[in-house]
Amino acid sequence: MIQLMRCQASLGERLREDCPDNDCYVYLSLYETYQSLMRDYYSIESAGYVTEGTLYAIEKDILNVKKELDDMYFCNYEVLSYRYDNEDI
Repeated sequence: MIQLMRCQASLGERLREDCPDNDCYVYLSLYETYQSLMRDYYSIESAGYVTEGTLYAIEKDILNVKKELDDMYFCNYEVLSYRYDNEDI
């Protein structure tokens, strides 16, 4: 399954407590979307009566959100500034 790096998850959790009103809020929103999709994926998968097509569709959504999180984590100026200010770099 598609997993976030520990540092990306750590940043998402830190932003839940203290999120500036800039692009970091977008990162937080994406992080929460990722977590929601992962919960849905595991609950549907464990039900056992779901089609492969449904699982594939959720995996595709998870991958898209993960790519957006990667882009923001490594390339977004405000997220990088937040990480730098909080000694996460």
